[in-house]
Amino acid sequence: MKGSFYTRQKCGICGGKLFHNERLGGFFCDKHKQVQATGGFIISYGRSIRREFSNYEKAWRFITGLRWEEDRGVLDPRDHQADNPLAFDKLAREYIAEKETDDDLSPNYKRKVRYHMTQAIEQWGDRNVKHVGRREIKHFIQGLPCNSKKTKANYQGTLHNFFQFLVQEEYIERHQIPEFPKINYTLGWRPVTDLETQNAILDELRKQSWDENPKVWIGVDLLRTYTNLRPGDLLRLDEKDVDVKNGVLTLWHPTKKKNNRKTVLLLDEHRELLKEMKAMFPALPNVKFFRHHTRINNNIEPGQPFSNKYIYRWFKRACKTLGVEQLDLYGSTRHTTVTELAKMVGRDGAKEASGHETNKAFDRYCQMQTEGAHAMAKIVRQAQKTGKLIDMRKAHNG
Repeated sequence: MKGSFYTRQKCGICGGKLFHNERLGGFFCDKHKQVQATGGFIISYGRSIRREFSNYEKAWRFITGLRWEEDRGVLDPRDHQADNPLAFDKLAREYIAEKETDDDLSPNYKRKVRYHMTQAIEQWGDRNVKHVGRREIKHFIQGLPCNSKKTKANYQGTLHNFFQFLVQEEYIERHQIPEFPKINYTLGWRPVTDLETQNAILDELRKQSWDENPKVWIGVDLLRTYTNLRPGDLLRLDEKDVDVKNGVLTLWHPTKKKNNRKTVLLLDEHRELLKEMKAMFPALPNVKFFRHHTRINNNIEPGQPFSNKYIYRWFKRACKTLGVEQLDLYGSTRHTTVTELAKMVGRDGAKEASGHETNKAFDRYCQMQTEGAHAMAKIVRQAQKTGKLIDMRKAHNG
C-alpha cells in the first residue's frame, strides 16, 4: 500500500529495528516481542507529506485517511502538510499584501480590505481555507459588532473577492468557493435640497465665515459646483496642487478612486478667486491650501490645516441660522447639485459629472430618474446664479 509508516525508536535490548504489526496495532522487535514502540511514529506519503506523531492510533488513522482520500481521487497533499500552506491566516495576509502594493486601488479601499480581513483572521486563524464554508461565514457575519446590513454586505464582498483570489492563484478550485448567505439591504436616499436653499445657505455662510477665513466659503462653493469633488479631497490639497495659472486642481489619492491622481478644470471665476487667495495668503508649495490664517481660541495656530469637521461646523452654523434642519454638507452641495443637474442635462450627464462609476452608487446621490447627455460645471454655475433650471435637452433639440 502507498505510504511508509515507521518509527524512529529502536529495540532497547538489541538495538534492532522495530517492525509494524497491524494485527497487534503497533511496532515490535522481531527478537524481543515484549519490546513495543511508544513514540516517534513517522508517516511519509509521496514527496510532499511527512508527519511525525507521538501516538500510534493517531498516526494509523492519518495514513488510513490519506489512502482513503487517494482511492476516491480527492487527496490534496497541501491539506496534510505540517506547514499548513492552506491556512486561512497565511493566505489572508498574502491577499492583504497584494492589495497594499496595487497602485490602482485607493487608500480607502486598501484600509477596508485590511480591516475586514484582519477581523476574519481573528475568527478563523490557521483553519484550512477549504473548511470555511457557508455556515462559518454566516456565523462570522452575524457576530460582527454592527447592525448595518450594508456594512455586513461589505464584509461579505471582501471575503468573496478573497476566495476569487485563491482561485486565481490556484490555491483552490472554483467549485470550492463557499456559498455566501444572502444579505438584503436598501441604500438610503441622500438628503437633498433645492438651488434656492443652497444659494441661501452659501450666502449666510459667506456672511458668517468670510472675515475669519474666506476659504471656508470657497471650499463649500467648490464642492457644490464640481460634483466629482469630495471634502476629503479638498483638505488634502497643497498649495502646489492649486494651479491658478492653468486653472487646474490636482487631487492626489482621491477618495474612492482607483487612480492616484485626479484633476479638476476650474471655471474662470474660481481660478481668479483662488489666485486672489494665494496672493493674500502666500505659502510654500507643500503647505496645505485649506488652513487657518489666524490664531483661534489659543488652540489653533496660524498655518494649521483645517480639521475634518471644520468646514462642516461652519456649514451647520449657517443652516441653523436659516432654520434649515436635517441637511448635511454632502446633501446641500454634491447631492443637491447632482440631482438638479440631472433635471437640466439628464441622468447620464449628471452621472458623468459626478464621477460615479456605478449606477447603484449614483442612485444614492441623484434622486432624478431621467436620461440625458453630458454635464458641465458652466451649466451648474449658471443655474446657481439664476436659481433657475435650464432644460438643456429641449434647448439642444430646438
